[in-house]
Amino acid sequence: MGNFLAKNKLSSVYLNIAAIILGAILGLVLGETACGLKFIGTIWLNCIKLIMVPLVLCIVVTSIGSQQDLSSLGRVATRIVAFYMTTTVMAIAIGIAVAFVFKPGIGFNIALEGAQAAAKTVSLSVQDFFLSLFPSNLFKTLSDGDVLGTLVIGILFGVSVIKIKDVEKKRTVLRCFDSLNALINEYLRMIINLSPIGVLCLMADSFGKYGLTVFTTMAKFLGTFYVGLAIQVLLVYGIVLLIFARLNIFKFLRDATPVWSFTLATCSSTANIPNSIKTAREVFNVPDNIASFTIPLGATLNYDGLVMAFGCVLITVAQMNGIVFGAGTLIHIMLVGLLLSSCGSGIPGGGVVKIMMILGTFGLPTEFAGLLAGFYRFFDMGITTVNCLGDLVGTVCVAKAEERRKNNS
Repeated sequence: MGNFLAKNKLSSVYLNIAAIILGAILGLVLGETACGLKFIGTIWLNCIKLIMVPLVLCIVVTSIGSQQDLSSLGRVATRIVAFYMTTTVMAIAIGIAVAFVFKPGIGFNIALEGAQAAAKTVSLSVQDFFLSLFPSNLFKTLSDGDVLGTLVIGILFGVSVIKIKDVEKKRTVLRCFDSLNALINEYLRMIINLSPIGVLCLMADSFGKYGLTVFTTMAKFLGTFYVGLAIQVLLVYGIVLLIFARLNIFKFLRDATPVWSFTLATCSSTANIPNSIKTAREVFNVPDNIASFTIPLGATLNYDGLVMAFGCVLITVAQMNGIVFGAGTLIHIMLVGLLLSSCGSGIPGGGVVKIMMILGTFGLPTEFAGLLAGFYRFFDMGITTVNCLGDLVGTVCVAKAEERRKNNS
């Protein structure tokens, strides 16, 4: 039975990879005609998105509520948040560094038409950020699809479950959320089984619309960005895995194939939550109470790929306009990147809005974000994949730390 399930999992991965390749071929051969398949991929993606908010609420409540006490929860939360904050800072620093080294904005051959004399600035304050974490209306938060707000509500509900003194009532509450979790998991299993169809249609649309020209017009910028992503994965994640999990990065990437093959196609970190949780549990043997807490948290807080794009885009646009940033501004970029990175859910294309915001914040022309939007799916493949791999790396490392603590106690 185990061999049969393993073969089924492997078959699913191969089907997704085959769908990516076949979709790309269809797009290149049929051109814009292939764009007619997009609606099928959109329907499939919408079927995943519609369950994401209840999924996050249920798994966070059950994972926190099942903790023995608040001390164990606090230990896991502290470790994973520290990991996410550290890798996020390193990612934006790498994005800035690779842009300085390769200078993709120098001699850029695409003119930004209608450049604004003064870009609209977006005011971001620490107070506003923390206020946004605590919504005033539960049902509005759920209906708006506010994943970050739902996560906070789930954490508060989960802590409340821990503090229920009546053991029988506590079990009843957890059973209710567990039952809803079972329904959601069966629904997701049904939809995820259709992923090769959705993947094929989405890839056919992307290549049919943009073709291969997307890789020539902005090759230098795209290449610079992907060099940064490679450094983040191979160097930063590689060192972290080696130190804290005694795991080789190349073995990790091979075992994490179900995650990156899915994110390359969907470009949605939120849609990948159940996939990452499943991989963490079944491939890396991460306990359910850790995986179900750290993965959803990472999907809303950990945006290593996106903040790297912030740094890379800002330096590139500054180079295009002959602007040189000082050390103080670079530190400011890192702080604003940290704030912006966790605002919003893992919806495909949402990074364009954030890139536009950060360009406006530093008084740079926002037209570059519109230029990126024209081929953002290809750009977003790397962003989402690194985001989700970072979630999985952090989860594996925290699980190993908890395992060592139990063995030593």
